[in-house]
Amino acid sequence: MQGLGNDFVLIDARSNSKLEKNISIKSLDKKTIKKIADRRYGVGCDQVLILIDAKVGVKPKPYISFLIFNPDASKAQACGNGTRCIARYLCDNDENLINHSGAILLEVEGLVLSVQKITEQNFQVEMGKPKFKPNDLALAKDCDSANIPIAIGEYKNPFGVSVGNPHAIFFVDSDDEKLLRDINTLGEKLETHQIFKQRANISFARIEAIDKVTLFVWERGAGNTQACGSAACATVVAGIKKGLLQKNVSVKMQGGWLNIEWRERDEVILMSGATDYSFYGNIDL
Repeated sequence: MQGLGNDFVLIDARSNSKLEKNISIKSLDKKTIKKIADRRYGVGCDQVLILIDAKVGVKPKPYISFLIFNPDASKAQACGNGTRCIARYLCDNDENLINHSGAILLEVEGLVLSVQKITEQNFQVEMGKPKFKPNDLALAKDCDSANIPIAIGEYKNPFGVSVGNPHAIFFVDSDDEKLLRDINTLGEKLETHQIFKQRANISFARIEAIDKVTLFVWERGAGNTQACGSAACATVVAGIKKGLLQKNVSVKMQGGWLNIEWRERDEVILMSGATDYSFYGNIDL
């Protein structure tokens, strides 16, 4: 599946799954995850999403739980585009969801996300509240997260936001060609900068208007991706905190558009966008 070109291999490993049989979570080790995600020798994707039975004791009670793995087999804590894809998959394929009304609750890494179906292809996810403390970003030093003290070339002092996973956003004025070239050249260096103890997602953002931003993203463990939902959320929040953006913003990425709203009454971030299927298939593991 894919959301704005941000693509995923979705494996339904729930005990009652009718589409997948004989799937064992234990068999999906790091070597297998890397094989699945490899674009030359496997299926190929930005992340592997594994649906599992809902965890017991999590509140509010989720409909299902899921795991996110990057192509290097590292775990991710959030994936907005992937969450929307999972919601569509459930709406289209899960008979038990037919009588479900209202939001679908999905749990990942202890965080329960509420997803609403807008149209057949479009879904809205409540991505939770952003966090800004150095500990939330797993920074190696105590500093102002709005001006993280790093610099590589012209890219200096990014704004740090956690949306379940850590993001560093650089606001720049360069054109698309330069931003694309720079994200490919500098993305990994910034991702693995020593100040980020758990690495970070890196965004280059250009403000077009108070309700529009252009974004290029280097995802932690995945590289340059066509879109990143959590990065779009983090960027809009950072732009609002800096006084550059309003509360409801259209975000343009290489793969298309997302709408991001930072809801004022409870500070929850809402992300809306499209989803689609690429193909179904089988792979011998």
